[in-house]
This record gives sequence, structure tokens and C-alpha cells, in this order.
Amino acid sequence: MSQTDVPINSDPAPELRRRIPSRRRYLLAALLAVGGILAAVALALVLYGALADHSDGFQRASVPGELTLHVDAPATYYVYAEGEHFLPRSVRVTDPAGQGVAVEAVPSGPHYEHGGTGGAAIGKFDATLAGDYRIAVPTGTANESRFAVGAPFPLWMWLPPDPVAWAILIMGVGSGIVIATRTASQRRRGRVL
Repeated sequence: MSQTDVPINSDPAPELRRRIPSRRRYLLAALLAVGGILAAVALALVLYGALADHSDGFQRASVPGELTLHVDAPATYYVYAEGEHFLPRSVRVTDPAGQGVAVEAVPSGPHYEHGGTGGAAIGKFDATLAGDYRIAVPTGTANESRFAVGAPFPLWMWLPPDPVAWAILIMGVGSGIVIATRTASQRRRGRVL
């Protein structure tokens, strides 16, 4: 029997080689964290700005009081309470023919700020005739309050800005921290990737 020399491969299999993660992962982690912060701030600013712009188009009156809303085509209109802890005791709507219009209570819609005062939807009514509608709020539970009447907020504006912005912030910064922590741990141990 002859013995042949078998060369021994000193280079381990590629899958067993230890590779230290690149420092570029720290840059990725920082970009995710900063991106999460910027995206959260930008989203909050855009949503609050859109809410304020939309509410600028509402007609307003103080409480007690009334206003006239001119309607060109059938549509649904919302009545909004504005002021701290303001809840009107009654809202009356009269159509162009002098008939009462039913006002349906609604769960509080998106909260918005207008002129330093908060507001939210409290009721809605259907304007089925063209012409002038009279909306009256004779009493309320707070002084120096007002009510507003206008179109509903688009569905995308119903997203609450604060929780959504916080969720984006936590996901961005959290992802950055996880990547940075894992990279540091792998670099310390020289762990196989």
C-alpha cells in the first residue's frame, strides 16, 4: 500500500469564516433613527396643518347663536363644537323651506385647532335642498364657546396625528437601536454571520 499525500486545505469553508460586520451598519442605524424622527415630525406637521386648513373653511358663530349656510348642491354637513369642554345642549337646523332637519349625533371626529381653540365634530345633517340653511345653537355648557359648520374631514385626516407620529418615531429609533446594538455585539464576538 502506498500512501499518498493529501493536501490539507488551511482555508476553512467559506461559510465557517468569521466576518466582522461593517461599520457601515452604524450609519444605517443612525439613518433609521434620524429618519424616524424626521418622518414623525413631518407627518405631525402635515396632519395638523391639513386639519387647520380644512377647518379654516368652516362658518362659525358664538354660543348662543345662529348662522346661515348657503348650499348649492345636496351634501352632508357637520356641526363642530369649539372651545374647552364645550358641549351644546341642542343644535337646530332649518332647511330653505322652513322645515326642521334631523341632526344625527356623531362620535367625536378628528380634533383640530382653530385660532387657539380646539374643536371636534358633534353632529351631522343632510342638506337635500339648495338654498339657505339656518343652524342655531341656543345654549351650551361653557362660556365663550363657538360652533362651526362645514364639510366632513376626508378619511385620511381621521388618523390621530400624535399616536401615528409616535409609532413612526418609535419604529425608526427602535430599529436604529436594534441594528446598532446587534452590530456592536457581533463586532465584539467576531460572530459568524
